[in-house]
Amino acid sequence: MKRPRIYLWLGLAVITLFALFTAQTDAGISGIPGGRLSTVQSIGERGVFFVENSLFRSVDNIKFDQHLYSDKPPLAQLIYGTIYRTGRNLGMPEFATNRTAALYWLNLLFFISVNGTIFIWLFNALRREKGGTLRLKFLLSLLCVCGSWLLSYGTIFNNHNLTALAILGMLVSVQKMQRKPTLLAAFLCGASAGFAGNFELPAGVFCGAAAIAATAFCAPSGKRFKFVLNCAAGGLLLLLTFFLLNYYAAKSFLPLYLVSGGTYTTPQVWKDGYLTYALDAFFLTRGLFSYQPFLLFGVWYILRNIKRLDGGSLSISAGITGLMIFYVFMTNEYGGWAYGFRYYIQVIPVLWFFASLWLLKSCKSKLFHAAAAIMLAAGIITGAVGTYAPYTVAYEGAKTPDGHFTEKIQSTFCGNLMSMIYRYAPESKIFHAMRNYYGAKAADDYLLWSFINRNIPDERLCITDRNETLRRLLKK
Repeated sequence: MKRPRIYLWLGLAVITLFALFTAQTDAGISGIPGGRLSTVQSIGERGVFFVENSLFRSVDNIKFDQHLYSDKPPLAQLIYGTIYRTGRNLGMPEFATNRTAALYWLNLLFFISVNGTIFIWLFNALRREKGGTLRLKFLLSLLCVCGSWLLSYGTIFNNHNLTALAILGMLVSVQKMQRKPTLLAAFLCGASAGFAGNFELPAGVFCGAAAIAATAFCAPSGKRFKFVLNCAAGGLLLLLTFFLLNYYAAKSFLPLYLVSGGTYTTPQVWKDGYLTYALDAFFLTRGLFSYQPFLLFGVWYILRNIKRLDGGSLSISAGITGLMIFYVFMTNEYGGWAYGFRYYIQVIPVLWFFASLWLLKSCKSKLFHAAAAIMLAAGIITGAVGTYAPYTVAYEGAKTPDGHFTEKIQSTFCGNLMSMIYRYAPESKIFHAMRNYYGAKAADDYLLWSFINRNIPDERLCITDRNETLRRLLKK
């Protein structure tokens, strides 16, 4: 057996092991994953998209055409609803009789299939690059999905990991065009951007433009128009799927969050100021680069080689840059009850690829090697802490009332970490130091809601039943 194949199987085995121990068995009370899971349940059990009588709490539901729907684009839910329906027919646990077991096997499959594919594509892309050993390329590829937010959110069905996979697919297609320009590669580049748009609408806009530009750069000079046309055809096919599936699901060509009464509204105010919000999203309490500092090397590689990078890489880099800027301007709630800044999960594989190129090709100093190792280790820690509750109790910026306990505990890493330590080592010095730092009242309120969110009974916090405790708290 060839060495790359051994590494592929070894990586998938490690990913499966991570999935077995981290796949979520409860959706929590944030209501963010609940909207999509309620549609999965409806498709799998009744063959419909409306979500009346769903077992999952959702903040994304909308009354439309005499039915209650999740207002998110339905392709991801259709895929996993079909998988759930197939599993039920084969005798797998279902939500109505064993919700915990049903969620576990669905999330287990999600983690292995999505993160596993990201690992395979990234490893294959890196092993074609000069520099570094095959073992290092394997470790870098594996750490992308086991040492970042891809690990944290891979534990529960969501659209962000799927979008990350689609954007990486676009990069892979561009690289195929660079090695051997074919119309199929151009079509797949556009289709990848189309899939990204079906999973995360803004990603489709920026990735669509990036795909067209990248194809134009990579196409043979005499066939540029034909290649761009094929790329556009791939994107338009998925765009057509987007509109038709929305209409089939809810009699509206647009996703329901964009229609009257939908959940999306353009932000008018940033509670702590726009600059603080941007700094938090990139570098501070919820930051892409504070939770995964290794990605900084990806930015550095792009900036340092901007004049030498091929047009395809530049186009994709520009696309994800525009996407990140968009979320800073067009959101003000940090992604709600969610670990880190979930909107940026989708850019991780591409940035990780460029960060890996920096380590493989440009990094000659032992000091920088040591720094990279520390940054990778930091990503493993923050990624693992995120698995405790990816949709966790969190500060929501403009949506958070003054005086709320999350104003004091704005770091979701620290919040999750404190909850984990309290659960497993409540007498530890670290827990008491964190509780004293944040103040007893804020820390205790955070722990109470954290345990309710995870549906963990705890006599120390007076939690015996989630619903009973919620009713008691909401009456106050």
